[in-house]
Amino acid sequence: MSLVYLPEKRIRKLCQERMIFSFKSNEENNYERFISFRHLKIVQAVIPFSFYLFNSFNNAITFNDGLLDYTVNITAGNYTITNILTAIQTALNSSASILVNFVVTYDFVTGKLVITNSLATNFDLKFTNESFICDIIGFNREIKTGAISYTADNILNLQPYNFIGLKIPGFEPNTLQSFNFYSLYGQSLSENFIAIFPINNNVFGTNIIYNDEDNYVNEVYSDKIYRSKKINFQLYLIGSNSLLISQNGCTNSILCEIDEKRFKK
Repeated sequence: MSLVYLPEKRIRKLCQERMIFSFKSNEENNYERFISFRHLKIVQAVIPFSFYLFNSFNNAITFNDGLLDYTVNITAGNYTITNILTAIQTALNSSASILVNFVVTYDFVTGKLVITNSLATNFDLKFTNESFICDIIGFNREIKTGAISYTADNILNLQPYNFIGLKIPGFEPNTLQSFNFYSLYGQSLSENFIAIFPINNNVFGTNIIYNDEDNYVNEVYSDKIYRSKKINFQLYLIGSNSLLISQNGCTNSILCEIDEKRFKK
């Protein structure tokens, strides 16, 4: 990334303007000229709801069959209660282990998943702090050991994410979006984003549209001037944790109001 911090004496003039950025999340997006700013306000945003419930960031399960660890991946996609059981069971049984044959069921009374080894030998489920799949399938991020069957700690959640967060690596806001977020939604954030967009009732295949001409929630300032021709906009799904979005190649659009710093040559 071409990222430069320049001293104030190099500033030629300050221009407040609105710019539309089209970008793909978590990719380096090239623009025709250097863009320099400290202040950024998101006025409008159009974000395609093209991300799957399971993607490459949250589809892994690790288990131990009594001898070896195996990590399997659930096929990326969106699922109902019925076909998510098949998907998890298929993934678990795709390992080379001959000591396990998994059956995955759902308790409609408790709303929880149950993972059982039908060969009746003990196995371990190995979840860590990086096991983002836990937000969906309901297991705590810990190691389950010494049993032939495990019931999830929490209910199956096929809608674990309620918001989308935006970051620009290298742009360091000194205002806390986490405070604004809590005051609006009553939910704490472990990370600080430069903008937050509610998903609301949007579903796969639609556009998440944000329009905030009057509300200054998605407005941030930095002590340092951000200057770059190549900007990496990163979108995150926000639930109990945050997770990078995989959007299957779709392009986003945001309208920003910035106080751009024009520099002397």
